Amino acid sequence: MRFLGRHVTLSSLKSDLQHYQINAAQVFTKAPQQWFGKPMQDTFRLKYDPEKYYICAHAGYLINMANKTSQSRTALLHEANRCAHLGIPDLVVHPGSGSNLDVLSLLNSLEEEWPLGVTLLLENTAGQGKYLGGRIEELQYIIDHVNHPMPLSVCYDTAHAWGWGSSVEEIKVNIKHPMVKVVHLNDSLVPNGCKKDRHANLCHGTMPIELFKWIAQNVTVPLIMETPETYDMQDLEIFRELIK
Repeated sequence: MRFLGRHVTLSSLKSDLQHYQINAAQVFTKAPQQWFGKPMQDTFRLKYDPEKYYICAHAGYLINMANKTSQSRTALLHEANRCAHLGIPDLVVHPGSGSNLDVLSLLNSLEEEWPLGVTLLLENTAGQGKYLGGRIEELQYIIDHVNHPMPLSVCYDTAHAWGWGSSVEEIKVNIKHPMVKVVHLNDSLVPNGCKKDRHANLCHGTMPIELFKWIAQNVTVPLIMETPETYDMQDLEIFRELIK
C-alpha cells in the first residue's frame, strides 16, 4: 500500500487523517520546544491497523545527539518510550551539532535501555552551522559503527537535501538508498546549496516539479509532508495528480 501523509497534531490525529484523506502521519508526542512531556495515561494508546496506516513521531528540537553531557540522552529515551507507549514504530531525530564520534558515543550508551519496537530514524540536514548529516553517507557511517544491534534507519528530507546542495540526480539516488525508511516530502524556499532549512509548499519553492513527479512514480516508502499549512491541501492534490 502507498502511504502518503502530513505532519499533524497528536490530539487531532484521527480527524486530520479523515480531513486530509491520508493514510500516513507524523506527530510530536509532546511540545517540541520542551525537554520532557507530561506523563501519559496508561490507557492512552493509538489504535490503528499498521497495514492500512503509517504513523511516525518526530523528536523535539532541543535534542543534540552529539552532546551526551546535556539532557539530550535522557530526552531521547523519554521520546522513544513515549513512542513505545503509544505504539508508534519510528522516531525521527536530527543528528545534532558536533562530531559523528559524539553521536556514536550517545547511541552506544543506549543498548540496555532502548525500548523494543521503536526504530530511530536519523534525518539528513541542510548542513547549517556544524549540523551533522548533510550527506547520507554520514548517516550511513553512524549506523554502520554502532556497536550493538540498535534499530536504526534514515529519514530523508528533500528540502534539507536541496539546502545542502544535492543535485536532482543525487536526491533521486539517495531516496532509493536501502537505509531510507521514510521521506519528508518538502519543497524549499531557498536556493540549492545555501545550507539553510526553509520548507515551502509544492510548486511554491525553488525545487523542480520534475523531481516530485519522479518521486511520485518511483518511491514506495512512506511520504510525509511538512509544508506550511497555507496550501497544505493543495500540496496533497498536486502530488496525487503526479502519481497518475
